[in-house]
Amino acid sequence: MERFNYQMMTLARDARELTQSELADRLQIRQGTLSKYETGFSEPPASFVEDLAEALNFPRSFFYVSGRPYGLPP
Repeated sequence: MERFNYQMMTLARDARELTQSELADRLQIRQGTLSKYETGFSEPPASFVEDLAEALNFPRSFFYVSGRPYGLPP
């Protein structure tokens, strides 16, 4: 089973130079909800990942890469 990698979400958002609030606005969700997904506190629904991939212009599969991105804190 694929597992959402919240660290890749942070990496993608940072790559697009967006704040959590800016991305939440694009996705029409609350910033607090986005924060829970980005910290791994909550597992996002598949529909969110589709919207996220489109909003950040990354392939959906990017958010399911296993492991921790090099250079990010543990």
